[in-house]
Amino acid sequence: MKKILSTVMVIGVLVSGERMACAQHTDVQFSYVDGKIDVAPPTGATDLVFESNFPTFGIEQQFATLPGLASEAVEGLGIGADDQIFYDVLDDLLYWDGTDLTTPPENYLIRVRNNPSSVPDTIIDENSGQQLGSEDPLQNRIGAADGTGDFHVDLSWFLEPNPFPLSSPPEDFGAFGVKLRLSTDAAGIAKSDPLIFAFNFGLNNTGFEQAVEAFGGLLAPGLAGDFDDDDDVDGHDFLLWQRGLSPDPLSAEDLSDWQSNYGTINPPPQQSVSTIPEPETVLLCLLGFVLLFGSKPRLQSLSH
Repeated sequence: MKKILSTVMVIGVLVSGERMACAQHTDVQFSYVDGKIDVAPPTGATDLVFESNFPTFGIEQQFATLPGLASEAVEGLGIGADDQIFYDVLDDLLYWDGTDLTTPPENYLIRVRNNPSSVPDTIIDENSGQQLGSEDPLQNRIGAADGTGDFHVDLSWFLEPNPFPLSSPPEDFGAFGVKLRLSTDAAGIAKSDPLIFAFNFGLNNTGFEQAVEAFGGLLAPGLAGDFDDDDDVDGHDFLLWQRGLSPDPLSAEDLSDWQSNYGTINPPPQQSVSTIPEPETVLLCLLGFVLLFGSKPRLQSLSH
C-alpha cells in the first residue's frame, strides 16, 4: 500500500490550482560495461540527474522511495549473480532555492534508510561531506542482485525536520540534491560516473526544471588526479592512491595526472592566485612517501 501511495504522490499533487512539478517513476538503469558500472541517463536527457519528489503534505510528506535502481535481464541488462551494490555520497547536501544553488535551509538534512535496515542510516546535510559505501563495515548498501543477476531495489529517503515548519516562509521551498556514484563488490568493476538525485520540494514545473539544469551543471567532467571527486587535486587524493583506497584501479599514469594537477581547483576559485598556498613543498613531501614506502599496495576487492 505504501508503494502505491508513493507512486501516486510522485505523479503529482494540486496546490492552489497549480500542478506541482514531479517526477515520473523512472529507475536508474545500470549495467557493467567495459569493466565499469555504466548508468544510462534518464529518458530524453543527457545529464545523469534523476528526478524525484518530496510531497509537502499528506501521508507521504517529505518521504520518497524513487527513483529506484535497476539492472534487469528483461531490459537487456543484469549484473553478476548475488553482486552487491553500494553508493558513495560525494558532496554535502545540494540545494536550489528557486533562483540559485546555495546552502540548504538551516538544520535541513536528508536521511537515507539503507538495506537491510540494520545498515546504519546515511545522513546528508550541508557539512556531511564525502561518505563512501563499503562491505566491511556495511555502509551505504543498496542491495544485492538475485541468483540470475537481476537487480531492482529502492532506498527510503526522508527530508528532515518533518513536518515542514508551518512558520517557515514559502521561500524555503526548493529542490534538494544528492551527488553520488554506484559501486559493487564484484572484482574488477570500477565505480560509476557521478550522478545526482534531485528531489523537488514545492517548486512548480518551471522552477524544478531550472533546478535540474543547475544540478546537471555540477556533473561536468572532473579533474584528472581528483580521485575522490571533490573538485580539487590535493594530498587526500595522493593518500587514496598510496593506500589503495581509490575507487578504481590506478596506474603510474594516474599518479602522473595527480602530479600535473596538484593544487588545481575546479571550478577556479574567485580569488587572486597569490591567495592560493604554494603546493611545491607539500608535493615533494608526499612524493617522498612513495620513495620511502615503495609502490602502493595491491587493490583488493570488497568481497575479500
